[in-house]
Amino acid sequence: MAQRLPVIARALKNSSDVVSLLLPCFVQLYKDDDMTVKEACMNNIAQCIPHFTNDAKKSTVFPLIKKSTEQSLEQKDDTLMVIAKNFGEW
Repeated sequence: MAQRLPVIARALKNSSDVVSLLLPCFVQLYKDDDMTVKEACMNNIAQCIPHFTNDAKKSTVFPLIKKSTEQSLEQKDDTLMVIAKNFGEW
């Protein structure tokens, strides 16, 4: 599902709709225990960032990335590799 969200974001063409409809999906999917779901979220959120409002980026997207980085450092899991791979796009 996370892999399809960028396509939906492009189709919506309205930042407020993208924020209200898709951003909660990203956040919920990122909370999944399955590492492949988290990886798909992190890989695909970069494609959606241009469609989010500046406020949504500041209040939700970037804090999620920061929290993910901190948790990955603490838990020494593979999320950090995904973050590093996508960091330039964010």
